[in-house]
Amino acid sequence: KVVFPDREHRPVAYFANFHSYPEWFVYYCIQEFGPDATDKFLARGNESPQVTYRVNILNYSANQIEEILNKNQIEYTRGKFLTNYFGIRKQGLPLEQELIKSGRVYVQDESAGMAVKLLELNGQGDLLDLCSAPGGKATHAAMEMNNKGRITAIDTKVDRLEKVVENAKRMGIMNIAPVVCDALDFKGPGSNKVLLDVPCSGWGVVGRHSDLRWAKTLDDSRKLADLQSRLIRHAADLVLPGGHLVYSTCTIMRQENDQIIEEFLLERSDFEIDRPTKVIPEELISERGFVKTYPNLQNIDGAFSVRLKKKLGTS
Repeated sequence: KVVFPDREHRPVAYFANFHSYPEWFVYYCIQEFGPDATDKFLARGNESPQVTYRVNILNYSANQIEEILNKNQIEYTRGKFLTNYFGIRKQGLPLEQELIKSGRVYVQDESAGMAVKLLELNGQGDLLDLCSAPGGKATHAAMEMNNKGRITAIDTKVDRLEKVVENAKRMGIMNIAPVVCDALDFKGPGSNKVLLDVPCSGWGVVGRHSDLRWAKTLDDSRKLADLQSRLIRHAADLVLPGGHLVYSTCTIMRQENDQIIEEFLLERSDFEIDRPTKVIPEELISERGFVKTYPNLQNIDGAFSVRLKKKLGTS
């Protein structure tokens, strides 16, 4: 019989052993959320992940997808915060040929849609997507833009951008222009809308990657934070006055989220947080104006995003 450490006196050791997580991460969660919320968060990461379908609204409606799911007796839940998302209760990828390969839907968690909603694309304009592959947010943005304007999709590797093009083609998207380039080296024209979905440690999607908890260390987050800081500084220079920069991750680590933004704002007085109450439910917005989601609270992946506005009269 397994004997676990005492929860009250040794909570870090208890949760680490009971839920099978590294102690450093358990310690971080307890400091961040407290023991009860940590217990629920870690337990949620050990449950079978739910697949979510985002409707391709360029060619199909949510009602049409709902009819197909009902016809095939696939249990689902409608998106809690974004109406064009369906949480599928059946394991695997149900109706893969009919829905995914046909371009009717794209597999993407509801949390990932928040960053695109922050952009408020409203069917027009151009977008710089600086870390685009595999194209989940780019294809979502294309729908918000009604397949008009231009999305400059930047990534470092050809094969990763080929995936973006493949996904766009499958969904009938025509306004994505791929550019092979390191985001830090991109010197193209500026834009009123810039999306920076940075490489991150992924601790918000730990339930989808069983090896992540043992492959990632606290030092990895520190190294990523250095890259993220350099990326946001460069991205800021590409935003036109009055325009918006959206920064996003799929991690819950403060040093990759809150800390990056706070340090950036101390350096760049020409930017300010633009609180997104018109497009994001208030319950997801922190007092500071950050959008945060957690698996144990909203039953969607953990993610972070923030909308920054470049003040008028600055260069």
